[in-house]
Amino acid sequence: MSRTVYVVPHCHWDREWYQPHELFRWRLVQMIDELLDYMEKHPEYRCFNLDGQSIVIDDYLDLRPENEGRLRALIESGRIVIGPWWVQPDEFLPSGESHIRSFQKGIRFAERLGGSLRVGHCADQFGHIAQMPQLMKQLGLTSACLWRGVSDAIPGWSFWWEAPDGTRLPVLYLRNSYSSGWRLPKEPEDLLERVHRQERDLADGLPAVLMNGTDHSRMEPHVPAALAAAKDRGYDFKLATLGEYEAAVFVAGIDEVVHHGEMRSPDRSNVLVGVLSARMNIKQRDFEVSGWLEKYAEPLELLNYLHHGPDGTPALRHAWRTLLENSPHDSICGCSVDQTHKEMFPRYDRAEQLARQVAKESMWHIAGRTSVPAPGGLAVFRPLRTPRRCCERTSRKTGRGTPSWSCLTASECRLRSSGRNGARSSSTRRTSRPGRPCATSTSCANSATTTTTSRRWSGSSMAATSR
Repeated sequence: MSRTVYVVPHCHWDREWYQPHELFRWRLVQMIDELLDYMEKHPEYRCFNLDGQSIVIDDYLDLRPENEGRLRALIESGRIVIGPWWVQPDEFLPSGESHIRSFQKGIRFAERLGGSLRVGHCADQFGHIAQMPQLMKQLGLTSACLWRGVSDAIPGWSFWWEAPDGTRLPVLYLRNSYSSGWRLPKEPEDLLERVHRQERDLADGLPAVLMNGTDHSRMEPHVPAALAAAKDRGYDFKLATLGEYEAAVFVAGIDEVVHHGEMRSPDRSNVLVGVLSARMNIKQRDFEVSGWLEKYAEPLELLNYLHHGPDGTPALRHAWRTLLENSPHDSICGCSVDQTHKEMFPRYDRAEQLARQVAKESMWHIAGRTSVPAPGGLAVFRPLRTPRRCCERTSRKTGRGTPSWSCLTASECRLRSSGRNGARSSSTRRTSRPGRPCATSTSCANSATTTTTSRRWSGSSMAATSR
């Protein structure tokens, strides 16, 4: 019985690396121009996987907006495949929230242009976090496809990946890398020899895959003819998308091997562990800016919105987009040329400027809804990651004649500030609408932001004055 070999034409496009972004973008424009011209004239070249990230399409259309219709037609017909990431990030260095935003933005963008790949394609990330199966499955992805970080304990070409919460996701393991079918030979004998080398540890009856591409590679027009010339020589060749290869693996069955947790093994591929500490100022800056977005700007903007404040989401969307451009593995890992990394810092600055301004305006609006006695007051916002007991001063005197303090839970603080549980706190001068937290006192501000913040920056506080 002949083995089916799925040849997947693709490229992996690093937006910036050994050249800065604009030089790589110009090469991208030339590559996609050539691809569109050829695919429109040659239906036998039936598909091309344009990496696993949608931002490269946006980069292209910035310079070639007149080609959107041509590109859309090929995406809608399934011949060009894009998504599901917005950018292919390093998985360990950016925040976990940034991965969710990257998937969400990438899938939405791809769907608007005609459809998104539902395989979580992680072509070149330097290892994989334990929670990735959980994130992918919750976002509607059907499998992961990856190369680096898999240990020798995985015997075959597919396995199950289990996250800490128990979520399992099938993995299409690119055992011989995402370049296994690059520069395919034209001669049938040479092509068959290439296939033989790719069959290591692949059981009979299972489909094989050749990834016909690599970093910044262009399409290879000779591939359909080369596959046709090698027909009936022991293999059934198919020019295919990653989704079609996934379907074939599902029919054959995923190996009953389960990997638990993260994947950072160097057994079969280099995971470049040194990048975790290269150019630490980049890592520090990413931590600072993502903290402003996730822990201050977004929770405060939400409270502001719930109190009928102005909509700050356009600024936050743009800040997230700008921040995400710094999360690809060759960017945040600090392993690129100096100019590439110099261009990252203005992006961080712009994202932080917007996050700080949205946070400030939100505090102004919330504080402006309170009644403050003359000559003025101070509204304190202290985001915390968990509910806490907060203390308020009471009028009851202790035996020594000094005021006492009583402690309230966050829910009790809400009730007290809304007037539902007897007399209001002496520190609360004005309540918000029933059921809404009040920002007048420190305790109310704590409870208001409890459910939308997490571990970073939890010890900090911000204040807005009211006159």
